[in-house]
Order: sequence, then C-alpha cells, then structure tokens
Amino acid sequence: MQDAAAHPATAPSPMQLRIADAYFRAIARLGQAPWRKLFDPGPRRFIERRMARRGKEPVARNVPLFFGGSMTVMLPEVISEQLHGYGLFDDVVTWMALCALEPGDTVLDVGAHFGYFSLLFAALAGPQGRVFSFEPTPSTHALLARNVAGLAGVVAINAAAGDAEGMLTIRDYGLKFSAWNTLAPDGRLGPQADGSGTTPPAQVQVQVQTLDGLAAARGLVPGFIKIDAENYETEVLDGAAQLLRSAHPTLLLETGSPRAASLARRLQDTGYRAFAAEAPGRLVECPDVADAALHHKDVLYASGDRAVRLLTRARTLGRAGHRAT
Repeated sequence: MQDAAAHPATAPSPMQLRIADAYFRAIARLGQAPWRKLFDPGPRRFIERRMARRGKEPVARNVPLFFGGSMTVMLPEVISEQLHGYGLFDDVVTWMALCALEPGDTVLDVGAHFGYFSLLFAALAGPQGRVFSFEPTPSTHALLARNVAGLAGVVAINAAAGDAEGMLTIRDYGLKFSAWNTLAPDGRLGPQADGSGTTPPAQVQVQVQTLDGLAAARGLVPGFIKIDAENYETEVLDGAAQLLRSAHPTLLLETGSPRAASLARRLQDTGYRAFAAEAPGRLVECPDVADAALHHKDVLYASGDRAVRLLTRARTLGRAGHRAT
C-alpha cells in the first residue's frame, strides 16, 4: 500500500479544515474512557436509548451533528443510536468523505437513509455545491426529506438507483431496521430483521431511476457519488456507465464481498485507483483493488487529478488531526 504522505500537499479549504477539526474532536470524545461517557454525552442520552430499546415503536429525537446543524433520528435504529451520542456516524466513511469532496461538487448520495451523509456532503460542497439524495423506502424518505428541508442545494428523491428505469420490490424492515432495506436478493441483514423469526420484511414497490438518466435530465456532472445500497452497488453503477466514462466521478462504495471485488476490477480497468482508510486520519492507496474490496467495509475509487487531490488533502487533514489530538 502506498501512503498518502508520498504525494505533494495542497491546502484544504477553510470549510474542510473547520469540519475536520470538529471531526477529530468528536473522535476524541468517542475514544474517551467509559467513566467519562457518564458525563459526555451524559446519563440522559443513555437513558433515552435504553428506554427506546424497550418500546415497540421507534422514538424521534433531534440530535446535533459534529459539523454543525442537527437532524431528526429514530431511536433505537442503529445509525440513530450512534448519532444520538456524538453527532457522528461511521468515523471511517466520514473521514473518507472529508478527504474526497471538493467545494462546488455535485454529489449523488445513493442510499441516503435519514440524511446524515447528505447533510455532511452539503456542508463540504458548500453553497455552490448540490446534493441529490436517493432513498426508495417511503417511510425512510419522509424523514430524509424532513431533515434536508430548507437546504436549497439538497434534493431528496423518493426512488432507488439501478440499472434500468422502472419499478422493483424492496424489502422494508421497518424504521428500526431501515438501514438494511434492500433491493438485492442477498441483502446483508438476512430474512428476519431481529433474528427472532417473527419480523419478516414488508414487500414495497418502489420507483427505480438510473444515474445516467438523472444526470441527462438535469444536466448534472457529478464529482462524487456515494453508494450504500446493501449489495446492490453493481446494479447502481451499471446504470451510471456513461457518467463513469464522461465525468469520472470519485466513488465511495460499500464493499466487503466477492461482488464488490469483481466491481473493483471493472473500475480499475477504466482508470480508477482504490483507497481505504485504515483508521481515522489515515488514507492509503491499495494496488490490489480486489483484495481491498474484499477486506475493507468501504473503499474510495478515484482517477486522474481528483485521486492526487484527495491524497494530498488526506495528508494535510491527517496532520492537522494529529496536532489536535
């Protein structure tokens, strides 16, 4: 693996530096001793999560986000619980987004869920950027739309992204398990949401769009695409073949499967390089793209000048984080 520090540095934007500083402070809070967590974030939030786990229905809570602003979550849903504590979800993917996004980017967020990453992308892309957030499940999309309401640069789309326009059936596990809703027959959660054999998913018909179709209809040239589609990533990129050839956007994909390894080889054949985060504050290039897709939960793919720029940002932001902690 080639370390990001091997590349020449360029200065991140002031917004990137501010959000990165807030990120490393949130990471420090996450890593503090258990007894300190009794005071930060405090017993009230712990009690709220415990009570929500005992209830039959999810509980809405408004939570502050580490980079500013707030959003509504649904306890005890797994992503919501993480955000409820420190306003941060998936520290590694968040770090990769900090390295990859550029001011003014047009972003396609496929599998936006309740909107945490869409809000982060909007902050990183700034006032000249735009975010188009795909969320097919109606109940999940309703909360996404609520969370991005009032942000002129963010559009919440109640549709899935796939390889062809039309209608498909999604497995909807309900709001408590909404992070695992999937169009794929081999989704990551399994046939029962809670393992008890008593919670089969609802079968919901949803609209499907292609990213190529969206880009053509709206005149978009995306710089960054995030896809978290619960094993449906290949189909999403099959519907973005023209975009990959013409725009060469940076991709942040959920990986960790043989299908992801096969997709990584296809991307490498079109000039993409693979990057993974071994820890918050560190980004490395992975020459063996298939191995990276098998052994990392998420992988960044970038080409050309954007690949060089994300590496140099990773080095600069990582050094700033080291000084901060």
